[in-house]
Amino acid sequence: MRVLHCPDPVESVTSGPRLFLAGPSPRNSTASWRDEACAHLRKVQFAGVVLHPQSRPGEPAVPVEVQLRWDWQAGAHADAIVFWIPRVLPELPGLTSNFEFGLWARSGKAVLGAPPEAAEMAYLRGTAELFGVPQAETLPDALDQALLVLAA
Repeated sequence: MRVLHCPDPVESVTSGPRLFLAGPSPRNSTASWRDEACAHLRKVQFAGVVLHPQSRPGEPAVPVEVQLRWDWQAGAHADAIVFWIPRVLPELPGLTSNFEFGLWARSGKAVLGAPPEAAEMAYLRGTAELFGVPQAETLPDALDQALLVLAA
């Protein structure tokens, strides 16, 4: 498994499978859910490329303009996009994730994951149902759903 972090050049990956880990990023020292996601993908021996929108540990966050472009390139190059939205208010609201999910919901490559206790998820869950987006209530299940998208 290879992991590309923002701002690594997404266009350098020319073959799949490519999996984008979309969803809210912690804005403080809280551990990222993406660490757990990568651990699960290693456990199931995912042999593709993980598109990880956070900077590498120890590196500063990139300016919003760089992040925005990287996220869109990652989504466009990805073969599957996992949206993990734990929606913990006010620490991890995932407001940008709402917008991004809406734009990718019809792509055929989105998966929506959120724990049952995640706040304010009815609209996203309804959108997923409307467009046939696979859903999961745990991060490992969301990742496994994305692997099924990749296999299709």
